[in-house]
Amino acid sequence: RIAHRSDLDCFSDGIGCVNLKLLTLFQNKTQYRGFVWLEQYNENLAYYMDLNDGVIYHDNKFLGKYTQVLCVKE
Repeated sequence: RIAHRSDLDCFSDGIGCVNLKLLTLFQNKTQYRGFVWLEQYNENLAYYMDLNDGVIYHDNKFLGKYTQVLCVKE
């Protein structure tokens, strides 16, 4: 399933939201840097995260500039 902010110990958006230990583990494992979509915010918006620093934003979910989705295996 698509990852939610709560999967990253984040319950808002902005700077310092994501659990730094989880972010560092992900960065070390994947070496991927960029942006990934998270859960939907409303009908037209979704959250996304900057994998460089863990900052959470929200934007139009139909934008093509963010093409990766972070998923959680249950």
